[in-house]
Formats: sequence, C-alpha cells, structure tokens
Amino acid sequence: MNNVVITSVLIPLFVAVIVSLITTYFSLRQFRKERVWDLKVETYDGIFSALYDLDEFWRNTLHEYKTGDEPEDWDEVTKTYNDAKYHVGEVVFKGEFIINKDAVKLLHRLTSHLDEKEPDFLKDLFTDDTKENFYRKQRDVLKKILDDLRTIAKKDVKV
Repeated sequence: MNNVVITSVLIPLFVAVIVSLITTYFSLRQFRKERVWDLKVETYDGIFSALYDLDEFWRNTLHEYKTGDEPEDWDEVTKTYNDAKYHVGEVVFKGEFIINKDAVKLLHRLTSHLDEKEPDFLKDLFTDDTKENFYRKQRDVLKKILDDLRTIAKKDVKV
C-alpha cells in the first residue's frame, strides 16, 4: 500500500514540481533578455533622436551664418540642442550599463567635440578657421559618429 501511494501520487507530484521550476527558470531568463533588449532599443532610440536634434541645430546655425536669417523657432532649436547634448552626456555618464562600450566611447568623443568653442573674430580673421568651417566640421563629425553608431547599435540589438 505504501509503495502504491509513492508511485501513484508522490512521484508525479515531484516531477511536476521539477518541471515547474525548470519552466519558471527559463521563462524568467527569457523575460530578462527581452527586457534588456527593450532597454537597449529604447536607449539607442533616444540617442538617435538626440543626434538628430544636434544635427538640426548645426544645420540651422550654418544656414543662419550663410544667409543671416535666424530661424523663427531659434529659441526652440537651441533648447532642443541643449536637451539633446544633456541626453548624450547622461548616456555617457551611465556608461556600459545598457549599451555597448564602443557606443559609449563614440558618444564620449562626441561630447568632447561638442564642447569645442567656435572660433572667435580674431581667429576667424587671421586663420582659415572660419565659423562656417567650424559648423561644417561639427556636422561632419556628427555624421561620422552617427554612421559608426548605427553599425554598433545593429550588432548590439542583433537586427
């Protein structure tokens, strides 16, 4: 009688518990992977939006320099630029917590580049380092970093 209870009740119960634990383990592991993937995509999306805003600022600045026409929404463009610069700095500060270390290095290089000051009047007057060249250089560096970041992001999120 004792063996019958063990074989008919306890063994299936034990197997059910083991299968439940294994299923729970793999489900939680999959959930964590998906959540990390979501965070990566969300972070890269924010970075690309910020890079777009940075480029928009430099494009408007270059246009204003060439034409002398300040955009109607210049205050908004400047605010958006500052917010984007802050966002990139924040991602760099967080470091490799979510995104690839090479992406962090690129963004760190970008923040250093964005901190460069535009040439003043005397430097502009006596050298070839004009404000227009400075604005173009800012956009060129931004585009190069954007291209490199796209490659890194695709590998990081496995797209």
